[in-house]
Amino acid sequence: MTLTVTPRDVNGEPLGTGLHVEVLSSDGSVTLGGTGTSACTVNTPGATCLTAVDSGAGSYVVTARSATPLTVPTTFSATVTDGSGTTTLPDTASVTFDSALFNGSAGTTITTGTVTVTSSNAGGRNLYITGGTVTFDASTVGQTFGDVFITGGTVTHLQATNAAMFKLDVLMGSWNLLGGAINTTNKGYGMTCFANGSCSGNGLVSFSPNGVPSASLAGTSKLYGASHGGMGSGNYRMNISQANNNQAGNAGTTYGDYRDPKFPGATNDTYSGTHGGGVVRITSTGPCVLGGSATVAASASFNAAGGSINLRCGAIVSTGWTGTLIADGGQGAGNSSIPLGAGGGGRIALVSTGDAATMTGAVSYPPVNLTARVHAFGGAPANSSYVVGAGGAGTIFLKHSGLTYGDLIIANNSPAHYQNEGTTRLPALAGTVTANVTAGATSIPVSVASTMFNATYYENAGAPLNFNPALTQVTTPSSSAIYNGVFAGGWLRPDITAAGGALLEPSNLVSVTTNAVGTLTTSAVPAGVASGAFFRSVDVLDHLDVLGNAILETNGDIHVVSGNTTNSGAPTMTVYGLVLFDTTSGRTGRIEYAAGAVNVVQSTQAMPPLGGGTLVADNVTVSAGSVTVPAIIASGDVTLSGGTLVTNSLQAARYAQSAGTLKHYLPLFKTSPAAAQVSSLQMTLAETFSLTGGAVDVAGLGYPAAMDAQGAPQTLWGFGATGPSSATGSSGGYGAGHGGVGGGYTAGAVRGMVYDDYRDPRYPGGAGTTVGASPSYLGFRSPGGGVFRLNATGVCTLGGTSLIKAGAVTTGAQYGAAGGSISLRCGGFDTTGWNGTLTANGANAYNSTSVGSTRAGGGGRIAMVSTGDASSFVGAIGYPYPSTSAQLQARGGTGINATYTDGGAGTVFLKHSGVAYGQLIINNNNQTHYATGGYTPFVSIAGTVSSAANAGDTSLSVNITSTPLHNSAAFNQLLAGMWLRPDTSVNSGTLPADNLVTVAGNTFVSTTQSQLTTSPLLAPVAAGASFKSADLFDVYNVVGGAITQTNGDLYVVP
Repeated sequence: MTLTVTPRDVNGEPLGTGLHVEVLSSDGSVTLGGTGTSACTVNTPGATCLTAVDSGAGSYVVTARSATPLTVPTTFSATVTDGSGTTTLPDTASVTFDSALFNGSAGTTITTGTVTVTSSNAGGRNLYITGGTVTFDASTVGQTFGDVFITGGTVTHLQATNAAMFKLDVLMGSWNLLGGAINTTNKGYGMTCFANGSCSGNGLVSFSPNGVPSASLAGTSKLYGASHGGMGSGNYRMNISQANNNQAGNAGTTYGDYRDPKFPGATNDTYSGTHGGGVVRITSTGPCVLGGSATVAASASFNAAGGSINLRCGAIVSTGWTGTLIADGGQGAGNSSIPLGAGGGGRIALVSTGDAATMTGAVSYPPVNLTARVHAFGGAPANSSYVVGAGGAGTIFLKHSGLTYGDLIIANNSPAHYQNEGTTRLPALAGTVTANVTAGATSIPVSVASTMFNATYYENAGAPLNFNPALTQVTTPSSSAIYNGVFAGGWLRPDITAAGGALLEPSNLVSVTTNAVGTLTTSAVPAGVASGAFFRSVDVLDHLDVLGNAILETNGDIHVVSGNTTNSGAPTMTVYGLVLFDTTSGRTGRIEYAAGAVNVVQSTQAMPPLGGGTLVADNVTVSAGSVTVPAIIASGDVTLSGGTLVTNSLQAARYAQSAGTLKHYLPLFKTSPAAAQVSSLQMTLAETFSLTGGAVDVAGLGYPAAMDAQGAPQTLWGFGATGPSSATGSSGGYGAGHGGVGGGYTAGAVRGMVYDDYRDPRYPGGAGTTVGASPSYLGFRSPGGGVFRLNATGVCTLGGTSLIKAGAVTTGAQYGAAGGSISLRCGGFDTTGWNGTLTANGANAYNSTSVGSTRAGGGGRIAMVSTGDASSFVGAIGYPYPSTSAQLQARGGTGINATYTDGGAGTVFLKHSGVAYGQLIINNNNQTHYATGGYTPFVSIAGTVSSAANAGDTSLSVNITSTPLHNSAAFNQLLAGMWLRPDTSVNSGTLPADNLVTVAGNTFVSTTQSQLTTSPLLAPVAAGASFKSADLFDVYNVVGGAITQTNGDLYVVP
């Protein structure tokens, strides 16, 4: 057997190298000697052969031998002097024997050669490896060894095949990796391959609960990188129009428990012997010691995924260690015609049963630059011309006895951002409890609505990457046994509404032991759960680090107790990457930092994130990079001082922006079947809003212009009550509408019509496109302007040259689209010294034989409404506002000639509490107006009442006879916000006195009947009465060549 002696100082730290160590035995029949020397024939101090060999890592090794079996344990002693052997060390030094007992023939020493370790070598035996190649076979899994020392050579496990999984998974008294390597690279899931290089069987293998490879859970094509801790990246081609998906399939799901990884990495490769990374799982009651330049690898080559490294020890000591622990995914491969995705990173766990002081050296706690030596990076992109991004980062989990939940580190290697890069999708599930559960129960019947098995973001019907719809939810774990056991180790809230929705509440938190079809086996449920309750996974962490532009993703929730690992409990937790959340049945997940602010920093990100998540913190600060999160809730301040913040919803006490850009999400579309999705930026503040620099820029983020897989224009989207409608979008080559109609609009037509409430606009601008391009994919496709809606109780301040942009033009190469919406509703407006602009302009006309032609788009809508009186408008924007000022613009696009004509002006509305109706400005900037150019119709109606109504009724059945005829459901809710005269025979001469009501909504019933929801009627209305809409103003300005039209009445206060 071997004995390792470690001299230590008073603090327990090794005294280092260069000492003279002698070891003596209590039994004269035991001979000792340094490795490679002959046995001593004496057992007395001073014998040269008793000198222990310096390992170079602060420990000293001798070999003990016995010619006869021993009946009793033998004890050992040691003396330690300086290197000359003459000066005894001070009494403060102590000697620790890593192996203190010798049990005769139970010791096993392996030195050189190619050796296979089997279960017969276990049984508590010590193991000493100095060289050669040592392979642990399947019989060793779960076996217990004594003390294991590795000073050289290579240790590995058997090669996995398409039918079997192998791993190095053993228990021991102590584990000492002082040299050599443990290398399980490419030993994970894969095909069965032979010595001649040929391979057979199905290579599509991946995780299953019992470890047997299963094609049912794997990725479906080698064109996608495989997954494990991180998702593999996808394969999509880039053509001249956009990035388009031309390959079906997906990368396969992430799998395994990051707290206790135990599975190999996957592969999607069907044509070679490419394998994922293997498994190194060491469980030691004593310390795990890393020394010298020793390495542990569970990585993969090419596009396979990294494997698992899991050290669960009494301590993890790495003082002086210069090696690495890596479980990286394989890099992308292929060429520009057939690019292959990169593999996802694997999983690493470093767990000490001792306190933080037992994690020393390179893996000391709290970690310092840990990921330089310990990492599970996603595979690198193959080549920038291949348009395939990096694989998703794997996971690193840290735990010691001083941490309640443990720390999670998601770190990628700061890869270049190309499209289709992988994410780090946490194992999670959500769904509905299907029967009542009593307190104390350990089984919860469930129906699963969403899991980490959800398909990748990219739908496979030829839709461009940047406009794809939300992912499909996978519910098969409720019905298929192949998913049994995959959620073991996680935590969840049985009822997400319990305890006020708190993420960390003991009365609503259970751990998952395992899962089967329709059932979760858990720890005892603390409180009863009603049938129908919605459950969802929650990852509770002491600390969270997202580093190196990693992309963390979950369909559950994340609760972080104390911020980052390196700055525990600090007021700000920083995320150097991105956090994404999947939408689950309309219920959104969230990340929250219990102790304070979250600062998210991220480099340029090509992949569009998808909905549902909420970042919850006291304060949120963005100072650099590009940050994308669906929603933000802050009890204090949200501050933007640099970079780009992309979000659809922001709730806070205060918002302050001095630089940078605030945006909302891109519009999305698909073509088969045709569908689209748009976003808006909704900001709600309990106190103040300040924009003194930078821009709120939602330009070009409105209704989309869809294209086919080759890039040719296909569908133009416009207003719809519950989402984008293709029926109301303009025809190709004609200007789109919003506040004004575009060039070439036919009076009364549905396509390209105006929509929205000028008093409180909320819809994007319509899309436009050129036609006549040769070839057709060269044509311009232009989304309309986006939406920014602000509701602040306090004063809204605009200063410097700050901008709010909701126009249709972004780079200047946008044509035919309509401006979007800006709605600011504040306690007052302070614009002192402000010389910026608010713009919601339409895009210009364009005429070209090569890239096509179109008419100009209509202007959008702007509203500034103060709850204060006239004095609440201070500075550059006063009330009434000068109608010719250029700081508030919603003009139509400019025309070129009598064919490719101008767009109609949009609207600008201002109001304070001291006036009843406010000011409306319609200004088209004095641009040339052509005969078929756009104009500004009011959203207005006229017709007859279908059924009698009584005073106090809030519903009115009508037949709308004005054009557009509103003869389809596409018009539902178009009339919200309108004023109405229910009976025009009531004519007092003063319009406000003519029984006016407001319209809250409208619903299509038939071609001759619509149902209006209104404020209570002030008087009875007879069937057959004529009605008209009405627009009332304190100030009304039509300037700059604008032209208006209405089906109703206009009233301006005298």
